[in-house]
Amino acid sequence: MPHIEAYTASEGRIFYIGLSPSFRGQGLAAAVHQYAAASLRLELNADIYIGVTDKDNLPMKRVFVKNGCRKVQTLEIYSSNK
Repeated sequence: MPHIEAYTASEGRIFYIGLSPSFRGQGLAAAVHQYAAASLRLELNADIYIGVTDKDNLPMKRVFVKNGCRKVQTLEIYSSNK
């Protein structure tokens, strides 16, 4: 789901990419990601794309790299139960 991030003018995000297990390992995720990123630029006029994934999601990290993305930040999330 390509979209412009809320409260930004032109920061593109892809909300979720998922493939059925029978389609994994065939390079399709990279093609879907590439298509969605192109849609951000061409249809939604995004100036920048920000992709986020879990630190252990190696397949998605490979998709990012294959499609020309580079790691620019590491995010840490903190929580407290009351």
